[in-house]
Amino acid sequence: MPSPICMLNITSNKSNTLSPFMSCSFIPSANTLNFLTKYPYLFTNAFALIIGRFFKIGLLFYATVLGLSHVFKLKNPSPLVFPIGLVVLSYSLPLAPNYYEHVYEELKIVPFTLHLPFQIIIPALLLLIAFLRNRKKVQSVPVENTAENS
Repeated sequence: MPSPICMLNITSNKSNTLSPFMSCSFIPSANTLNFLTKYPYLFTNAFALIIGRFFKIGLLFYATVLGLSHVFKLKNPSPLVFPIGLVVLSYSLPLAPNYYEHVYEELKIVPFTLHLPFQIIIPALLLLIAFLRNRKKVQSVPVENTAENS
């Protein structure tokens, strides 16, 4: 039996060259100990991905609703849930209609349009603004005449 690493790199079948998960077509023929197929591993991984993304999206959605309720000074953030949910849904459907376009956008477009500005440019500008504001405050503080200074 080949090693598990070799099973993950099967790309010889021409019908699988467009599949995002090349080893999925090999799973039915791979047996472990002649009675346990690889299906449980596939379902476990898929289940973990689905649950992980559900919690990630839920946490980001909750943070958005809570953050906007603080910005608009609302005591109850419940009225924002439905409109923000509609905005997320309306943006998510046309953004990436299939898996390949989603991967392309994730690897080619998002790093330059989202990651670069939000992780490098905006924090650098905020640091520069904070530095300039604090420098003006430090220069404008008057020195008191005390016995220690004279």
